[in-house]
Amino acid sequence: MKSGQQVKAGQLLAELIPTDYQAIEYAKKASFELAKVQHERSKALVKDFLISQDKFDSTKTQLLVSQNELDNATTNLKYTKLYAPYDGIIAATYLNDHEYAQALQPIMSLQSEDAIDVVMAVPERLIGAIRRSHLKENKPNVTFAVAPEKTYTLTFKEVETTADRESGAFNVTLTMPRPDDLKLYPGMAATVNAQLVLDSNVMIQKIPASATWQEQGKHWVWVVNDNQVLDKVSIELSSQGELITGLADGDQIVASGVTELKAGQKVKQWVKERGL
Repeated sequence: MKSGQQVKAGQLLAELIPTDYQAIEYAKKASFELAKVQHERSKALVKDFLISQDKFDSTKTQLLVSQNELDNATTNLKYTKLYAPYDGIIAATYLNDHEYAQALQPIMSLQSEDAIDVVMAVPERLIGAIRRSHLKENKPNVTFAVAPEKTYTLTFKEVETTADRESGAFNVTLTMPRPDDLKLYPGMAATVNAQLVLDSNVMIQKIPASATWQEQGKHWVWVVNDNQVLDKVSIELSSQGELITGLADGDQIVASGVTELKAGQKVKQWVKERGL
């Protein structure tokens, strides 16, 4: 298969070399046939009281175990072939012929002919604002970098329940019909506009007590600028320690040890190591 190739539902996409799985299925089938013969023989013997009931039950159990092992081997052999679940286009291939593949390793990406998925990363503090019912009533829209003048309506599809390891954000998948007036490919940049249902306290920023100190009747923090140098900045806090003014989105502040620092001092971000 090659990128851009069209496929039909049920078409063979990829196949593992089945030799090992065929050998296993053959061995399990032989074991099953032997267990079947032994159980049939035991049926006749137990009627004439030539073997005990326990011996008969043992052959019956072995037959069931052999049947289960054969079914598993047959299923695994079928899994060596990968078929297209629906009509679509091969968006990308990640392995070449005769390369080794690990369990659960993606080998290709199949994109539906009729629909396109748009994935957006939502920060942890906003993920609770994703409401399926709200997005159905107030459908988000998307613009693509290749044609920013065109806007398309999106429909909510799914939201991941675990955060990305690197960014800490949650991926939310939206879908739309494939447009006839625009050629789109996987990985293209897009901008999603969506209305979120926010609780009153979602956007409130709390400043740790260890990050501030009081001087001349004001609260102060150390802000780390782009040159990794400390700037002394005055902020306004509520009685609950919530930020009112003084900081902008994306500002980095020192979280502890503020009394030991001074303006203009160069600092380095501490990265917490595993086990600490």
